[in-house]
Amino acid sequence: MRGRLFRDKAALAEAREPIEQCGYHRRDAELADAEEAAKGW
Repeated sequence: MRGRLFRDKAALAEAREPIEQCGYHRRDAELADAEEAAKGW
């Protein structure tokens, strides 16, 4: 996930949008993990 790789909180927020819009929830766990890690950035 690009946001995690570059420690980019804005990119993580952008990644959430299509997941929610399209209902593609296979990445929910990965995104949640990245968002948790971002709290320490």
